[in-house]
Amino acid sequence: MAKAFKHPLFWLALLLAGGIAAYANAFSVPFLFDDLHSIRENQSIRHLWPLWGPLSPPHGGLTFSGRPLANLTLAVNYALGGWNVRGYHAFNLAVHLLAGLALYGIARRTLLRTPFGEEAALLAGVIALLWTLHPLQTESVTYLSQRVESMAGLCAFWTLYGFIRGVEAPGWRVFSVLACACGMACKETMAALPLLVLFYDRAFVLGSVQKAIELRLGYYVALVLTWVILGKEVAWEQMRSGTAGEGTITAGNYLVTQGYAIAHYVRLAFWPFPQIFDYGTAAVPWGRAWPGFLFVAAGVAATGWAFFRHPRAGFLGLWFFAILAPSSSVVPVATQVMAEHRLYLSLAALVAGAVLLLRRGTGFRTILFVGLAAAVGLGGATWRRNADYRSGEAIWRDTARKLPANGRAWSNWGCLVYEDGRLEEALPLWRKALEVNPRDGDAWLNIGLYYYLKGNFPESVVAYRRALALLPYSAAAHSNLGKALFDMGNREGAWAEYFTALRFRPEFVPAWNNLGFYYEAAGKKPEARHAYEKALQLDPGNAYARDGMKRLDTAR
Repeated sequence: MAKAFKHPLFWLALLLAGGIAAYANAFSVPFLFDDLHSIRENQSIRHLWPLWGPLSPPHGGLTFSGRPLANLTLAVNYALGGWNVRGYHAFNLAVHLLAGLALYGIARRTLLRTPFGEEAALLAGVIALLWTLHPLQTESVTYLSQRVESMAGLCAFWTLYGFIRGVEAPGWRVFSVLACACGMACKETMAALPLLVLFYDRAFVLGSVQKAIELRLGYYVALVLTWVILGKEVAWEQMRSGTAGEGTITAGNYLVTQGYAIAHYVRLAFWPFPQIFDYGTAAVPWGRAWPGFLFVAAGVAATGWAFFRHPRAGFLGLWFFAILAPSSSVVPVATQVMAEHRLYLSLAALVAGAVLLLRRGTGFRTILFVGLAAAVGLGGATWRRNADYRSGEAIWRDTARKLPANGRAWSNWGCLVYEDGRLEEALPLWRKALEVNPRDGDAWLNIGLYYYLKGNFPESVVAYRRALALLPYSAAAHSNLGKALFDMGNREGAWAEYFTALRFRPEFVPAWNNLGFYYEAAGKKPEARHAYEKALQLDPGNAYARDGMKRLDTAR
């Protein structure tokens, strides 16, 4: 039996079976939050051919903007199953399981070069199994929009695995470079990979950066050239409506917040409770952040020292911090100051370090027992966390209760309650969002909707204007304000708001619907038909525009 635990096939089979079991309840999780804009409203994925379409994702702050390879996979999902979420979840899980297998290969082949060589299969199996089943990975697997994270993670592992195999079989280096290029087309997380491969070469193979460059110059030049893809992605990111760069938070405040965030990630790695879907956009004040900031500073210093004195141990620290650097340093990510999916790749270093430290003080049977017991516990926690994603209302209710200071959670919870037909229950949640953050433009937008549905158009206009003062480029706010003005008899004001909405967001279907009705009411049938046709082109299932077209045809 002991021999079975040292056989790679045993661990590969266990990893696949465990991963499928842990995520078996995730296949019915609906589109959530960013999924609605990045997937459901993403026009570029509606046609798989020509490939240039899905390889040119739209601007406008979408998760897939500037990430062509990830966007292409959405087009494949749509071509195969439309909006059936099971296909999207199957792809996400397949990517995650492949990443787990790649991590196993990396860990086993790396450990063969160390004093743990005889137990390489066992230790690698425990590392890969714990990483794959860890509940922190649910945000990158169950939340469909975050396939950009898991795809980049898979490509990162393949890049390093290809290099390791290429030490003895140079043909694998081509695979490594191609994987790196693909990763650069998925997410900025890949930025550090060319350097990390070089430092791995120094720590585990040649023992010198200079020797590595001299011996494999062509390979490293090829890896560095993949940054060209990343450069184009970053340039595209500048058109993502301010999702990155200083906006709602300064670089200094963001850096302080990241000290708290990274320390929090480390704690979650060893005790993954409570998990929070959305951490909001508020900076963490220095008074709360300084212990974590000092912890991270000490970790960075220890990594630098270890890499020169004990390079193999130092490499784990380098992997952890370098992968986090693009999203967790000085460049603010305005949409969310903290996010658990950012730990997707870095978690491997923490898991590997913990397993190897445990092995140094214990024997074969202990590491096997503790590893399998932890895997069962983590797999169960993953199953339980997936249950929180069962509906949009469930995940936002869970978020609001765990992080009451997050106004966006209250606001979005209210939206889901409203969509369920419980308008009066939604209003207190929207007011709670404003209580938490009076400058929450989305909450004002929602309250404007409440007054509009109640027929109180003047109050609705007041709320919409407050929303626009905070969200001047919001197509929804302009379109909704136009509708309220229209019903108050201000036709010219309504027309101006509809066109403003479409100037900011040409694919915004409600604005085309409203514009169509405006022209229809004014007796301008050709213009109304054009607006309704545009709405149907963007959303073929649009009942509002379809009914409008029927009225126009009947009136002929």
